Amino acid sequence: MGIREMVRNELLENSDKAYSEFTKKIIPGSGNLLGVRSPVVRRIAKKVSKGEWREYLASEDASLEEKMIRGQVICLAPMDIEERMRLAEEFVSKMDNWAVCDAFCSALKLSKKDLPVLWDSVQAHHNDGTEFGMRFAAVIMKSYFLDEEHIDSVLRMLSSVRHDGYYLKMGIAWALSECYIKYPEKTAPIFRNGTLEKDVLRMAIGKVTDSYRVDDGTKEELRRLRSSLRSP
Repeated sequence: MGIREMVRNELLENSDKAYSEFTKKIIPGSGNLLGVRSPVVRRIAKKVSKGEWREYLASEDASLEEKMIRGQVICLAPMDIEERMRLAEEFVSKMDNWAVCDAFCSALKLSKKDLPVLWDSVQAHHNDGTEFGMRFAAVIMKSYFLDEEHIDSVLRMLSSVRHDGYYLKMGIAWALSECYIKYPEKTAPIFRNGTLEKDVLRMAIGKVTDSYRVDDGTKEELRRLRSSLRSP
């Protein structure tokens, strides 16, 4: 029995029809979904990463869970940065829902010396025109590049995005909210100068005002700003 068949059997053993139906409602575009919970998916991915992981990656995914495992294996398996980023680029180009995107971003842990390569990837996907490639760029910016060296570039890129994809807009808003919390003096003018699309700004303000890291006075100012965006 090959590694792919073993994985599929283990996924089927842990599938839950009720959980599958629930998950389909919150992950549009999920395709075939078995209903396997995330801790089990991560456990299987870790096991694959320690074994015949290249054989696993060489075959096709038949479910959302298998896509998730592919992303985790790319992040976890022992390989050099060149191979990891080559596989990552292939994976990002095929992303078709927010859950696969965010799980992959969360699992991708690179050392500081490898961040320039990741930054190159972020800049490329920021301009790739796809909803989830661009969401990948936004989420990675939020996770890795909110620092003095990159914040100006991050804000410029995030505020320049124009795209109809709802899940990209949510990713941009999420990243901008983190920018506001960490660099309020740099981000506040962007919230107020009319650069952002109104729906992105509303989402970003909502995330900031939900945060315990922001004082009540700032939250009230932002709520007033959000109220001013309502159509007459």
